Amino acid sequence: MWMVTPLGAFSIRCTPDDLVKGTLTVESKTRSDLEALVAAVLPSACPIVEVITRPRGYMTRCGRGEVALALATLALDLDYDDFLEEFADQQGSDRAELSEPLWQAISGH
Repeated sequence: MWMVTPLGAFSIRCTPDDLVKGTLTVESKTRSDLEALVAAVLPSACPIVEVITRPRGYMTRCGRGEVALALATLALDLDYDDFLEEFADQQGSDRAELSEPLWQAISGH
């Protein structure tokens, strides 16, 4: 599952190890995105590690319930009218411009 928030972009997946442990793996291409997510809504996450064999580069693991609560918290705390403006405010205009092809692909424009 992909999650794109003003904090950054994340991939959430369930590895075979996650199935056994009741956890989920959260990955991001940038460490700072993952650090922001952990600080905001995943306080019990495992330490962030760099994984050079994965295209998203950085990962952490946390309990399924914590991920579910994090998703709910992000939704409940949502207070902006325009996602792209909020993303640019939090990530900077340079990163927002780099993400333009993503927004066009998602919106179908």
